[in-house]
Amino acid sequence: MRPALRESLGKDLKMRVGVNTGQAVVGNMGSHSRFDYTMIGDAVNLTARLEGINKQFGTYVLISESTMKKINGAFPVREISRVAVVGRREAVVVYEPMIPEDINEQKQQIMKKFAKGLKLFYAGDFQQAQNIFSGIIQEDPVVRSYVAKCGELIENPPKDWDEVWVITTK
Repeated sequence: MRPALRESLGKDLKMRVGVNTGQAVVGNMGSHSRFDYTMIGDAVNLTARLEGINKQFGTYVLISESTMKKINGAFPVREISRVAVVGRREAVVVYEPMIPEDINEQKQQIMKKFAKGLKLFYAGDFQQAQNIFSGIIQEDPVVRSYVAKCGELIENPPKDWDEVWVITTK
């Protein structure tokens, strides 16, 4: 849609989106004097958190593991991180959906290097992960966050590393 919007508006329209799959309560809520159509529930809250953490990773769309399972391979995704978001105890694996036409040979090589760096990051080898990520920092905006995070973790090694990136902002 971006090219059509650029043509009609004269500039690019960009937004960040979080997608999650789960149970929610949806409908008019409130009292006689004040009510609103809204939705509530853990799935809704996680969706909002995914939208917010896009900024941290330099992505525009993030989907949860539950959504990734529901799409059942309909389009390619890449794992971005295991995150613990504000308001949730359990970590959730988040993915970035990919446009199949955009995955050329160069993009495949970048994604392989990213996956290798992510595996090292999960293993707690932050120096090696940072080295891998630094090699593709110009090609992949997501790795900028990882280079910085690895630097933080190298300076202040976690006592009990559980492979989870704790997100402290909404």
